[in-house]
Amino acid sequence: MSTLLEAQISKETEKAATVANLHELENPSFLHVPVKFVEKHLKNCREFIHLMVHGKKQRWSVRCFPRKDSPSSKQLGHGWHEFAVDNNLVEGDVCVFELIKKGKDIALKIWIYHAVDYAGSAKKRYKLK
Repeated sequence: MSTLLEAQISKETEKAATVANLHELENPSFLHVPVKFVEKHLKNCREFIHLMVHGKKQRWSVRCFPRKDSPSSKQLGHGWHEFAVDNNLVEGDVCVFELIKKGKDIALKIWIYHAVDYAGSAKKRYKLK
């Protein structure tokens, strides 16, 4: 899995990112969307991709389209806001995107690490479930 980009982040977000990086997944995954991941796995991305949160059954359709400033990169648009609201995402939370289905109907499983969950003692939180 790719590491979190260097930036000014809270201690809670840093802890959440550390836990996210410890989580070993079977499928290709990322914290930020690296160009090589897009070129290899999302190059033929149609209009929408499906997002599923680990441990939940609900699916969200989110528009996937080329970035204007970097056509080889993709960005998520329409549908992302609903996904973020439904999953209580706020600035500082960490999401790991795991590719679970390729082809025409691309699907990503999202592992969410809410920064607020890492505000207290982090020792016991580093144990993955």
